[in-house]
Amino acid sequence: MARFHLPILNMPKDNIHIYSIMWNEEFILPYFLRHYSQFADKIFILDDHSTDKTAKIAKANPKVTLLKYDYSGGLNEDNFNKCFSESYKKYSRGKSHWVMCADADEIIHNNNMVANLQNQRQKGIRIIRTTGYTMISKKLPHLNGQIYDECKIGIRTREYDKPVVFDPELNIAFDHGRHNIKPLTNIKPVRAKLALLHFKYLSRAFYRRCRSASRWWGFSPGPSAARPSRRSSRRSSRSSRPLPNSHRQWPSPSWCWRSPTFHWSSANWCP
Repeated sequence: MARFHLPILNMPKDNIHIYSIMWNEEFILPYFLRHYSQFADKIFILDDHSTDKTAKIAKANPKVTLLKYDYSGGLNEDNFNKCFSESYKKYSRGKSHWVMCADADEIIHNNNMVANLQNQRQKGIRIIRTTGYTMISKKLPHLNGQIYDECKIGIRTREYDKPVVFDPELNIAFDHGRHNIKPLTNIKPVRAKLALLHFKYLSRAFYRRCRSASRWWGFSPGPSAARPSRRSSRRSSRSSRPLPNSHRQWPSPSWCWRSPTFHWSSANWCP
């Protein structure tokens, strides 16, 4: 492995910054903040013109810095990646040892995150690839604890093995969805027992009404979560289809219930 010199930071422990772009995430944001506030020194949230209580909830957390999202046009991965890149270089270089880029429904987990990351840095590791799981639940979480203590059923999903934990001194260029990065000379992502728990399928109601349907599929389900017409359903499923038959049923039996599932425990998960 190539030798390098880390920037000199006068900090007693590894400093961790979190970055997330959000739009209308008032339901899941409290779970996001409860988890990352356990170990993050700062949480940067870029509010993409939310119309709900996302900004209000974010401002109430002392670790959160609410940043302006200067782009428009809805879901645009190129703009998202550019925004992530500009933000971490501006706010974290020379101030943080590690940066994590996560969506509102993505929880990056390890029982002892700070010690683990510090150990990885001492080994010379600069980019970490997470181990991804899709979490599914028939009922919405409703307690004031951690979301993974309520919703424990998941499926191993290699699509979410994302290299989203890294040294901010690096010039990271993500692809769409941050599933991978452009290669860096002599530096490759490694695994370090960091799970990425993707909480997208939290009941049928949550999937159809809360997950920004108008941004993803081009229709708004409205207060009654009415089903779109067959024509719009076929058109939207061709352009963006997170799971088979996602417009007609939740969860898709052919995808979820026929795949190997596991019961999540913060003390025991498949690396």
